[in-house]
Amino acid sequence: MVEVLDNGSKVVCKITVDQAREIYQVRISLEALLLKLAWSEIDRSLMQQLQGHTLDVITHENFEDMSEVLGKFYSELYAKSNNKLLAESITVLHNKVNLIKVDLINQVKKASCDEIMKLFQAIIDNDQQKANLRLEQHLMGSYYRLFGEL
Repeated sequence: MVEVLDNGSKVVCKITVDQAREIYQVRISLEALLLKLAWSEIDRSLMQQLQGHTLDVITHENFEDMSEVLGKFYSELYAKSNNKLLAESITVLHNKVNLIKVDLINQVKKASCDEIMKLFQAIIDNDQQKANLRLEQHLMGSYYRLFGEL
């Protein structure tokens, strides 16, 4: 099923909007816990590299490269959290969300990248509270950009 949203995005859904809402609600909590568990061990220099790569993505509008950036980010969190079950659970949720294929306009993709840049900066600045807030804002923003409300 293809649906064209108010923001001009096209969505092919294999899961329902209610299922997606539940997934994002759970991700917000679990990813905050993941960040908390990994916090003291996160490689800040890697975060600087990922932030630079994200800036390149924004500058050159190569938004398809963000999956690589986010893959490296989550790999770092998974490794440093020392909680295999949590990492596996979040991976399952990511895979379910990936069932939603989205053709977003570049302005919307840029907004998501900007949120991720702020998350990386909070981690680099060693501001755990702000990093948790930025992560939650990114996930809520991602859901909103897809479905319009949470």
